[in-house]
Amino acid sequence: MEWLFHGPDLAWTLRSDSGASGDQYHEAEAWTTAIAEFRFAAEGFSLIYHKGPVGGDAEVYVDGTLVTTLDMYAASPLWLNSAVYTYSGPALNPNVVHVVEIVHAGGGNIYVDRLDLPAYSASYNDTCPD
Repeated sequence: MEWLFHGPDLAWTLRSDSGASGDQYHEAEAWTTAIAEFRFAAEGFSLIYHKGPVGGDAEVYVDGTLVTTLDMYAASPLWLNSAVYTYSGPALNPNVVHVVEIVHAGGGNIYVDRLDLPAYSASYNDTCPD
């Protein structure tokens, strides 16, 4: 599977930066009603994102349930290990396809770098956004 990016035209932009995984990440600007969606089969996940001076808030949903709100603001850019959310809710069934959604919730821009899966079936998963 792969990332699906929803929203009005031009809601999501692929950006380049050497601080990002594979030197690329996706950004949704503040004016959008953007949603990034990923389907996977695993017991959990970690979302790697970017924090920066124009960062806003993003809600994270797992199978339709709000699990956290991320503040993507930082005075200086933060990448990789400095901007990670690890799902800590009830264990997910690795034999079922789950959906994680990152939803623009206000403020500035939101960013998606990658999703890390601890144990997964490659037939269901793609850990790098294209």
